[in-house]
Amino acid sequence: MVFENHRHGTGPLHYTATLDNIVFEIYPLPKDKEKSDDTLRLGFTVDNLNDLILKLKSAGGKIIKDPHHDRMGICCNY
Repeated sequence: MVFENHRHGTGPLHYTATLDNIVFEIYPLPKDKEKSDDTLRLGFTVDNLNDLILKLKSAGGKIIKDPHHDRMGICCNY
């Protein structure tokens, strides 16, 4: 993969690469942090977010962050 410098609006400069419609992004450690984030975030495009939320809730899933608009579209964290 070839990573290139990238920036979303006024966000931090970071590295990004695309492989078969999969986007990889590597962000710098924020200046106010001493330790890097040890979580993994995956994003998926879905046909109907509301239907998916209902299915996830019925399977015992819990919403971490309600649906909201961000630079990638409408997002919901489970």
